[in-house]
Amino acid sequence: MSAHHSNTVLISVDGSSEADHALTWYANTMWKDTDKVVLVYCPEWYDLTDASPGVIQDLSKKIESHSMDVRRHYEEMMQKLKINGKFRVVNCSKPGHGVITMIDEVKATYLFSRVMS
Repeated sequence: MSAHHSNTVLISVDGSSEADHALTWYANTMWKDTDKVVLVYCPEWYDLTDASPGVIQDLSKKIESHSMDVRRHYEEMMQKLKINGKFRVVNCSKPGHGVITMIDEVKATYLFSRVMS
């Protein structure tokens, strides 16, 4: 194994204290400066089949605004933790599907994800 081996770490975030804790824990216990860190946020979309165009537009604006707030929050956290990482928003009907898509796309070595019951 090369001394410069890097891992790709995917961390699923949602603005919750649990997600914040996962990022902080990773930074304080596992992070290596060779790691490639990708934070992924998957806002949940609902079935809008019967929704009016106005409702769809309003919901889209709210999700976009919230996604920007979440991005800002985690970019600030990464800066404080001295982690150089990327933040991605994946729009999908089910957040779990978005996370799985990102695992494949970034070829993640590790995944940190909040488990919801």
